[in-house]
Amino acid sequence: MYIKNFYQQINNSELYTRYVCKLFNLHLECENYIEAAHSLDLLSNLLNWSDEPVPLYLVANIYHDYRSNYTFKEALFEDIITYLDKGRMWNAALSYCKELSKIYEHQVQDYQKLSNILKKMAQFYDNIMNETFPEAEYFCIYYYGRGFPCFLQYKTFIYRWRMTEKLRDFNTHIQRLFPNANLVNVAPGSEIKESSSQNIYIRQVYPVFNDKKYKDLPIHGQILRHLLESDLKIFYCSTPLITQDSSEYENSSLRLCNSRTIYCTSVSFPGILVQAPVVSTESHEISPIKNFIDEIKRN
Repeated sequence: MYIKNFYQQINNSELYTRYVCKLFNLHLECENYIEAAHSLDLLSNLLNWSDEPVPLYLVANIYHDYRSNYTFKEALFEDIITYLDKGRMWNAALSYCKELSKIYEHQVQDYQKLSNILKKMAQFYDNIMNETFPEAEYFCIYYYGRGFPCFLQYKTFIYRWRMTEKLRDFNTHIQRLFPNANLVNVAPGSEIKESSSQNIYIRQVYPVFNDKKYKDLPIHGQILRHLLESDLKIFYCSTPLITQDSSEYENSSLRLCNSRTIYCTSVSFPGILVQAPVVSTESHEISPIKNFIDEIKRN
């Protein structure tokens, strides 16, 4: 992310394109289809719907058979839609379909392509209403110790994990990335934090959905879920505490008061990367009743 921003700031389109293409290929290798689609979107933003020739640095890196802005951008959109479909992010795919449909109807009058894209849109709408939406898992990673590279030391990241895999698989994945690191199960003390080794503390976190703008709208639950999952940058996790007056509640959930930590990331998920740095955190205590309500909503 830092490299991408740097290339943008110095206005070096060739290095920027090369970086994005490498990022796209890495995501494909890892089957991160949503992130691959977002990477291609960065390239599509460099193009327009005209017959102007494509800059040579773009042709040299990817999609060698396309010479005009129009054909290149169209090919990128088609692949973006394909990868978003594979990632089951149909609501996001629809926005690209809509732009293509406008081009086919009003700019090039290609009714065969218009028909095809409208059929695809109909299928995506049907998928949103009828297919089970696979929720992603999110984890907070703390990198403790001076054994890590400088850009990771004492940093915290939120990681978007594959929808079908859980914490054990994620721990294994992180251990492969950092074979010399120690995975700690509880928040480490200062001795571990300040050590010269590599120590990783992982906690599962849950997204905070920004549903205020949809609050009073009669939106179907399936549609709402897709809308909310497409823009996430605030997450939380909780540590249970037994309250002093817990004996008045028979239900164990009602007896628990939580210490809740809120994390805010620098960018929203999903995006071009599977992880994002945490830019702010805050902690507060929530009541047993609020904890119980949140538990019901999550399940």
